[in-house]
Amino acid sequence: MCTVMMKRVCLRVYDATLDFETSSQLFFDEFIREFGGYTSNEAVEGGGKIRLLEKTKVEFEVPEGAVRDSIVFPSTAMYLHEGSIFLAKEGDYFININPAKCEANAYLRSSSHIFEKMRFIAKRFIIRLLEDKGIVSIHGSAVRNDKGALLFTGASGSGKTTSLLALLEKGCQMVADDVILVDDEVVLPFHIRSMIHNDTLKRFPSLSSGIAKSGTWVAEADGWWVNLGDIYPVQREPTIPGAIFHTHIWNSTRSSCMKTEPNKMLSNLVRNYSLEAGIIFSRTSEQLKRVFSAYSKIVENIPCYDLYIGRDLESLSRTIQGVEK
Repeated sequence: MCTVMMKRVCLRVYDATLDFETSSQLFFDEFIREFGGYTSNEAVEGGGKIRLLEKTKVEFEVPEGAVRDSIVFPSTAMYLHEGSIFLAKEGDYFININPAKCEANAYLRSSSHIFEKMRFIAKRFIIRLLEDKGIVSIHGSAVRNDKGALLFTGASGSGKTTSLLALLEKGCQMVADDVILVDDEVVLPFHIRSMIHNDTLKRFPSLSSGIAKSGTWVAEADGWWVNLGDIYPVQREPTIPGAIFHTHIWNSTRSSCMKTEPNKMLSNLVRNYSLEAGIIFSRTSEQLKRVFSAYSKIVENIPCYDLYIGRDLESLSRTIQGVEK
């Protein structure tokens, strides 16, 4: 009988832990590239778990009676059954997710391209485990300057990363991209990789150095996963938020920023939170109440703005930093 060699690493983000185990050297290496700043070889019990096993043939079946709910990710059917979620592509991969326990088991052929899915699952597990400990997340990006943390939130593709990069180019420190963590109104640094598309690379040529060092090309996304900490200075300590911006791309060369009401910003934050979690990680009413309360404190205590992002990067950085004067 052939024994499968498994590689194991523990991901620890503040008080949340996630155990990752796989027989795939490729997936293990990508996991380290993604979360390397938070990994250790120390085994931890009581957190989330992800187990990924390569197989010559993937013959698992969705349970009888499972309900097809929607299509998530490209060409992936999702099924629900007794609190579990199943993502399956015949002969290619099979993923069983238990959201309540933050556990997932994945089986795949060696040629399968499912790292995007596993990255998403790992990220949502960490967010869920942190929420259980009182740390909430905002879908967005954040930098730090001498006024504190500037938070950018909005729908996917609305210019959050562009705003982040425009200020990093001006010497600000990176706090987070994609996931902003907030603990009792203090922003906690969280550094994972960012998706950099070809159009972004053209606007920010300095990103090429990070791509050359540790970037991973993703053909489906037409872009690279890049660790921005390889290029720009990062913030290591918690920081107080100084302002929050709801981002929009508009058809203009210049950028513009207008103050908005806290209640409007709160509504945007809650909507973006629900959209980002999706049906796979939908929240209970008690969890939503905690997030709503945390968001309310944030928007009531810092200036809130609608940021309209134009094509000129100098105009963008001046507009963002100008609102603080």
